[in-house]
Amino acid sequence: MSALFEPVDYPASPAPHACGGHDCQVCELTRTSAQAKTLGTAKPKRDPAWWNQAGRWINQQPLGRQFTADDLIDAIGLPHGSANQVGAQIRTWAVQDRTEPIGYAEAQRHSSHGRVLRIWQVIA
Repeated sequence: MSALFEPVDYPASPAPHACGGHDCQVCELTRTSAQAKTLGTAKPKRDPAWWNQAGRWINQQPLGRQFTADDLIDAIGLPHGSANQVGAQIRTWAVQDRTEPIGYAEAQRHSSHGRVLRIWQVIA
């Protein structure tokens, strides 16, 4: 008898497709559990130049300034690689007690499709 959450490797090979590379959804469905674990626990790649630019941006903001992720993106653009770096940077500032969440707003960028964004306030 196997454990409830024992990894199972399904023998599968992706059908011929136009592979999208690292984030290909077809390939993702056919990964073995070992491959999925390796990919899922790998440290995401950072764009050091973007992170430095974000640091300069937050240092220029006055205390009390309210902003969203879209404001940061509008000011310095998106990082190379994963756009999740934007949220990771803002979360880092929150952990460092430089920002705090104060509310929510609807995204204004067209590409955001009206998703809900957290509003942050600079506190240090």
